[in-house]
Amino acid sequence: MDATDVDLEYGAAATPVDAAKPEHDYAQHFDADVVIPDRIARPAVASAHCFLALAVVSFVRGYEVLAAVALGLYGTSVNHWRRPRVTSWRHAADLLAVAATAAYGSYLATARARSPAWTAAWWASLAAVAAAFAYNETRYYREVRDRASSSFTRPGTAARDAAYRRATWTHVACVHGGAAALAFVFVLRGLDDPS
Repeated sequence: MDATDVDLEYGAAATPVDAAKPEHDYAQHFDADVVIPDRIARPAVASAHCFLALAVVSFVRGYEVLAAVALGLYGTSVNHWRRPRVTSWRHAADLLAVAATAAYGSYLATARARSPAWTAAWWASLAAVAAAFAYNETRYYREVRDRASSSFTRPGTAARDAAYRRATWTHVACVHGGAAALAFVFVLRGLDDPS
């Protein structure tokens, strides 16, 4: 694309792209199957490694099933975020692993918590992570997918790139970071010793 191209879908001049600058590679903006462009999703690949650390800590503490579930989440999350696509089997596997990890963690927090206060803290914290995820997904949908939204950003623009970056970093901090921090606190402090 160069400065003379016309964005036929929107009927306006397209944003010029400097091909020499990889941070301005907007080609994946136009692929409806792309969740987040690969170059922008890299922080999510890196942050998914916190689930590997969770698996190791869980294993060392004696929670082998949680370690196995967290290891599965690590594998699916890294695999999904290295090339995030809507219709990919990687995306479906990651969602399944998230559900399994949340379900098993909730079982442990309910059945093995040191006190009812720890159980309440788990559910409140898990609700906060879910709310952050829902907010991020809603904002992402309005900015990237919903053309009728006043927040919609045109593909091939810096504004669309910014929307992808915001969605990625919010996911990294609130979902990967928040969920991992919650799990670490429970494995290290909130659960009875396995026996």
